[in-house]
Amino acid sequence: MDFLKIAIGNGVNVNKMKGWSSIPIGDVQNSAELAAIVVKNDDALGIKQAEALREQSGFPIPLIKVTDQVDEDQVTQKATEYEKQMVPGFLTDLINFAQAKPISFTTPGHHNGQYYDKHPAGVVFNKFFGKNLMFADTSDTVPQLGDTMTHAGTPLNA
Repeated sequence: MDFLKIAIGNGVNVNKMKGWSSIPIGDVQNSAELAAIVVKNDDALGIKQAEALREQSGFPIPLIKVTDQVDEDQVTQKATEYEKQMVPGFLTDLINFAQAKPISFTTPGHHNGQYYDKHPAGVVFNKFFGKNLMFADTSDTVPQLGDTMTHAGTPLNA
């Protein structure tokens, strides 16, 4: 999804981890945006910062202590597991559905917002809310999202 990030402590060298953005641990403003924290096991300041971020959020953000070698697969696995634990499956399904940008006739009033760009008010609307709003605004009859009427599938978990 690439919405959450991995905080990286001083001296931690990681290559671009597929599907994840990273942020220096000292630059984190909101610990809720993190999926994992990676620090060197001998970096007392980094560990202290990581523990403070976890305490501030109240969430069990994975804290991965590494030596000089970073197992990027382990970091990715821990971040993915945490994201799946914290983000409801229904939201993930909705994001995946919206990113596919299907034309839906179940909500014919907006046709995914494609006509909003043809009027100044629509342009302002799209610039304020963003185009994803219309792709995510869908009927309860879309099978990819489970059944929102009976709460079967991921809507039940949400």
